[in-house]
Amino acid sequence: MALDVEISQSRKRKVRLIAGLFIGLLLLFTFAGNTLQTLTLPKVMTATTSKGSLVHTYESRAVVTPSEVSELTNPAGWKVAKVRVKKGDVVQQDQVLIEYDGKDIKQQLADEQSALKKLQLSMEQLKYNVIQAMQGEDEAAKIIAVAALESAKVDVSIQQQHIQNLNGNLTANRQLKAPFRGIVTEVGAIEGYSSTGKPDITISNTAKGYKFTLSIPTPIASMLIVGETLKDVSLLAKEGDPIPLSGTISKIDASSGSSDNPLSTSDEKMPSLMDQVEIELKDPVLQGGEQVDVKITQSKSSDAILVPNQAIHKDQGGTYVFALRETQGPLGNAYYAVRTDVQITDENDSTTAVSGGIFEEQEVIVDSNDLITDGTRVHK
Repeated sequence: MALDVEISQSRKRKVRLIAGLFIGLLLLFTFAGNTLQTLTLPKVMTATTSKGSLVHTYESRAVVTPSEVSELTNPAGWKVAKVRVKKGDVVQQDQVLIEYDGKDIKQQLADEQSALKKLQLSMEQLKYNVIQAMQGEDEAAKIIAVAALESAKVDVSIQQQHIQNLNGNLTANRQLKAPFRGIVTEVGAIEGYSSTGKPDITISNTAKGYKFTLSIPTPIASMLIVGETLKDVSLLAKEGDPIPLSGTISKIDASSGSSDNPLSTSDEKMPSLMDQVEIELKDPVLQGGEQVDVKITQSKSSDAILVPNQAIHKDQGGTYVFALRETQGPLGNAYYAVRTDVQITDENDSTTAVSGGIFEEQEVIVDSNDLITDGTRVHK
C-alpha cells in the first residue's frame, strides 16, 4: 500500500517535471521566435517633441561706414598751396583744410584795378569837357560831352563790379573749410597740383553717426522692424577684447539673391531670398572702416510643437510625421509607425514648428534602416 503511494507520487513528480520542461521550452522558443521576428523589423531612431519657441539666429561681420560723407573740391581749379590736414584727423566746422594758390586771379585783380584808375582819370577830362561845352552855344557839343561823361560813369561802375566779383572769388576759393565737425576720410589734394581727378578732401559728418549693411535671410529680416535696437554688436579692437556696441535698424530693403559675405552664417533652411538691412551706430570711438561682429536672435510663438527636421515628410497628401505608437502584449511591447498629418508654421536648419495631430513629449521617428509606411511594425 505504502509502495503504491510512493510510486504514484514519483510518477506525478515526473509528469510535473516533464510538463514544466515542456512549458519552459515552449516559452523559450516563443520568445526566441519573437526576438527573431523583431530583429527582422525596421529599426528606427526616435526623438521626443517639445513645446516652445523656434529660435532663428544670424551672425555676420560687416565694415562700418559714415552715414554722411561730403566730397570737397575747389570749384575754381586752383593749384594747392598747402594741405593742412591728413587722413583720420578730427576737424571742427570752418577749420581750414587746404590753402590754394590764387596768383593768377591776384594778377588779374591788379590789372583790373589799374584799368579802373585809368577810367577814373579819364572822368576828370570828361567832366572838364562838359563844363566847356555848357559855356558855349553849340547844343550838339553839349549833348556829346554829357553822353561821353555818362558812358564813362557806366564803365567805371561795371569795372568796380568786376573787381568786387574778383575779390569775392579770391576770398571764397583761397581756402577750403570744413562744412561741419567731422573726420577726414580721404585726402586727394597734392601740393603744387591743381587737380588729381578726385575730391581734394573727403570728410565724414560725426553728428550723423555711422552705419553698416547686412544681407539677412528674408525669414529673419521679416521679424525685424525699423527702429529696433540690436544689442549684440561687437567692435573688433586692434588689441584686447571686442568693444560692445548697440545699433538701431534704420532701413530694411527687400531684394533677391543670396549673400556674398563669407563671414555670414544663418540657421535658415536653405535661404534663397535676402533683405538688405541697414543699422545705424553712434559711438565716439568710431571713425569709419572698423569691423563689427553682429548676432541677431529672433523667435516666434512659444506655443509651437517642435520636431527635428528629419521627422518631416511630404507627399501628394501633404506634410506628415511618423509618430511611434506602443502596444503592450503578453510577449512584450510592440511598436508601430503611425502617419500623422501636420502643418508647418515655421522652420530653421534643424527644427520645424508644426501644428496638427502631434503633441508635446510624443515620440516621432527621425530615421529608419528600412522603408516604413503607416502601420508598419518597427523596433527601437
